[in-house]
Amino acid sequence: MKRMERVIWDKIYFGDSVNDCDPQKQFGHILHILCMEGSMSFVFHDVRYNIAKGDYVILPNRSLACSFSESSDFDAIIMSLSESFVTSMALRSNYGIIGHLSLLQNPVMRLSENDFRKCRTDMSRLRERLNDREHLFREEMLGHLLLAHILDLYDIHARGRKPEPIPERLVASAAAIYPSPVDMPAAVSAAVSAACTSPPYARTAARARVPKKKKQLHPRLLL
Repeated sequence: MKRMERVIWDKIYFGDSVNDCDPQKQFGHILHILCMEGSMSFVFHDVRYNIAKGDYVILPNRSLACSFSESSDFDAIIMSLSESFVTSMALRSNYGIIGHLSLLQNPVMRLSENDFRKCRTDMSRLRERLNDREHLFREEMLGHLLLAHILDLYDIHARGRKPEPIPERLVASAAAIYPSPVDMPAAVSAAVSAACTSPPYARTAARARVPKKKKQLHPRLLL
């Protein structure tokens, strides 16, 4: 695959290697990797994953992954997204938190040929338009292209997802994102309520179902 000019923007960043995305320099970013050729392995939550062409990796927290190893012919579209930019784009769907918790258990999605082409088109289009620095509405234009890709990822993940219980450590991690239970979106409350088994988590979920005021949902995937 022909390498494109590397474009640096603090909200969306494309690199040629995972090493281009330093977790210290890009704190608060979500890492997306679409494998095009070759293979790569890494360790996430003490589990080693091996990916090949057609696999899509989403790391909600890059610092939780380590020991990256790429084959000599490895080629991928590697995109780092600012989490604050993603959450600033409101979506009516509440699927984001479900996908986020699921990805903390397994960050790899194996794509069908059709879904692979769809993701490759989405990401290539984003990378191409990132170069359009003279566009008068560049940030909004890129945001809408990104939203289309996020919705594609929701669809792919939801179709391939098997219902599984969510470990309490992940529930606690999701709850920690918000300063208090009442700040949780309805989707977080539903996920926590479905997953929790101990009294403290149950009380947290119960309080979260009585928000002080209605809040707008934001996507939490990360993607």
